[in-house]
Amino acid sequence: MDRQTLTKIFNVFSILCGVWFTSTIWLWAWLVNLFISLPVGIIGMIFWYFGKRDGVSRLNGIALITHALGLAVAIISFFIFL
Repeated sequence: MDRQTLTKIFNVFSILCGVWFTSTIWLWAWLVNLFISLPVGIIGMIFWYFGKRDGVSRLNGIALITHALGLAVAIISFFIFL
């Protein structure tokens, strides 16, 4: 498989994990997000890292933004939950 195609696949999987992470990280009740969202977010960041090895692309930037947005939602919802 071509290296650029593999990079695109890593970036797309990172974006999908980032969307899942962002949409479910606010579930602090019973600490559900630690078992559902956080592992997917970590896997998405690993995909992001492998996707950025060939240089930063637009997909790679989108993936990083979705993970950063998920982290912001987690922090804000944690303080609201308390």
